Amino acid sequence: MIGRWMTFWIAAAALGALAAGPAAVQAQDFEEPREVASGAVISWDQWGVPHIDAQSAVAANYALGWAQAQGRPDQLLELLGQGRGRAAEYWGEDYFEGDALMWRVGIPQALDALFAAQGPGYQARLNGYAAGINAWFA
Repeated sequence: MIGRWMTFWIAAAALGALAAGPAAVQAQDFEEPREVASGAVISWDQWGVPHIDAQSAVAANYALGWAQAQGRPDQLLELLGQGRGRAAEYWGEDYFEGDALMWRVGIPQALDALFAAQGPGYQARLNGYAAGINAWFA
């Protein structure tokens, strides 16, 4: 499962996933709204875009993690490997330069400190996002 120290990077990676282009899944895969957590419902439009109705920011982030894991699991895992600076270990030497850059700039080493620097409310939202991802993969 995704550790607390990774939630910060996953949230940043998710922003990249959102900007990457059209959804990898078809709208017919998501015809009915689905309650993914207490107080969080996801419905998909005709283009496969998730629309989240949530009663709190934490529930909304949970639903966002869940929807991204369902819609783009391969991309989410790739971004996670890249964020850890371990993509070459998982998927081959084509990722080596990116991994080396991540370690040179100190991203993997700084993840705990980056998470700790967030306020309690933002940490709760990041944890909600990671919990949504974990729930979908479970």
